[in-house]
Amino acid sequence: MRVREGYVFVSSEIGRGHPFYLDGVADSLAESEFSDLVCARHGVFDLSRGPARSGWRAVRALYRLGGLGAVGKRFYEAVRGVATGRAEGRSPSLPRFLGAGWARTLAGKPVVVDHPLLVATLSPWAVVWYVHGEVVVPPECLRARPFAVFVPLAETAREFHRAFGNETRVYVTGLCVERGLVGRAPSAFEERVRRLSGTGPLTAALFGSGAEPTGHVRLLALAARSLRECGQRVFAFAREGGRFHRALSSGRLVRDVELALFRTRKDLENDTVRLLPCVDVLVAPAHERTAWALGLGLPMFVLSPDIGPFAPRNRQFLLARGVAEELRSENDARVFGRRLLVLREEGRLARMAEAGRGLPVDGFRVAAEILALVASGREEEAEKWRFRGEG
Repeated sequence: MRVREGYVFVSSEIGRGHPFYLDGVADSLAESEFSDLVCARHGVFDLSRGPARSGWRAVRALYRLGGLGAVGKRFYEAVRGVATGRAEGRSPSLPRFLGAGWARTLAGKPVVVDHPLLVATLSPWAVVWYVHGEVVVPPECLRARPFAVFVPLAETAREFHRAFGNETRVYVTGLCVERGLVGRAPSAFEERVRRLSGTGPLTAALFGSGAEPTGHVRLLALAARSLRECGQRVFAFAREGGRFHRALSSGRLVRDVELALFRTRKDLENDTVRLLPCVDVLVAPAHERTAWALGLGLPMFVLSPDIGPFAPRNRQFLLARGVAEELRSENDARVFGRRLLVLREEGRLARMAEAGRGLPVDGFRVAAEILALVASGREEEAEKWRFRGEG
């Protein structure tokens, strides 16, 4: 009998989206009958020492720099492109530097990662499984070849297959949505459509990105004020003591806006699972929460400006699907409450919700099942999820 080898999960600890995708797969596997397959979970700061650790600190600081307005955004995107090897198409030296002293210790092991930079860092040594939870694929995600990649949709898989062919296993799992929301999705959707077609107050959920760019925070605070002035209910999900929390407090909106404050990703996930089923519209950047608009039937209003390589592509994808509209300027935010009521009367919100149903949302469970099957020597049973190209 084959002895199963467990997986090492390694997180970049960059932002919320990338670690969220990795945690979802690891948690699904750990809570299944194959819990023994999660043999270790690490962050890069646990593994790195000396200059490599300082390098990861710089990468995280670079992410936060992306939230500091237009100048920071341009610098962030320029350096990010060089770091992932976009400049002149050359193999970057940064991944080798970031893996110094620890990447080799994972040689030959099956490792699950959450970021293209970790794919580049570990692919020379380990058997790398990359959790790509986003529906879009910026070019820097295709610079280093993993052993396998999990993607949510066939459209996503097509990009990886074009780049890597059958040399990389590409598995289509469905959208990655918080597991606590998946089982409640059908009933929550029915109740949402009923409210969107009715006349009572609506409930909006407001989210910033992990870096809390000042432009996003300003629009969110103005939108919250506008919604309350129009008699709508507002849940504001904000990092305790962060820019968004301070903006709401300084605007004296705390008594009118229902705050869901968090310190950790787990706190945020718990509040999300508790509150999101009664939410009617979402206001957020075009990051990982786009899956809610695409799979849960939650109409979305996308904040500007776009930060990082995923957001502009996600924005285009959402608009093309008819599940989102844009919230671009301070003037848009100031009249957002009235605009929402008009869209409701026109039936637009209900149509946006209907357009966001039908895509599978159990991506975490499927990815965990694939890992379990492969580790148990039952690769052929995982083939039904594998993307083989078209035609």
